[in-house]
Amino acid sequence: MDNPAYNRVDINSNYAIAKIGYDFALGEVKCEKEDGAQPYLSTMAVYQSPIKLINDFIHRSISTEIWRGNITDTKTLLAESQRFADMCQRAFDQLNNTKE
Repeated sequence: MDNPAYNRVDINSNYAIAKIGYDFALGEVKCEKEDGAQPYLSTMAVYQSPIKLINDFIHRSISTEIWRGNITDTKTLLAESQRFADMCQRAFDQLNNTKE
């Protein structure tokens, strides 16, 4: 049996979406500390629905920004939520335009 088609699009410098067959994977972009090491995608979760992936990405990103102290009020929370959603939408648009 052939391997399923694999397409990857970076959402930002920390996360990427990979389309594997009919499923979507949210992964964290990582790089070993060795000299010349290439970045790789560490899969965090696999989803059958893009909406569930987007929800998880926004939740993870918002939690990180709150922990860093970059989100301290509701106005910033809403603005950042929209920004993260837009980033995901652009990534999915790019992923859907990739020829298999």
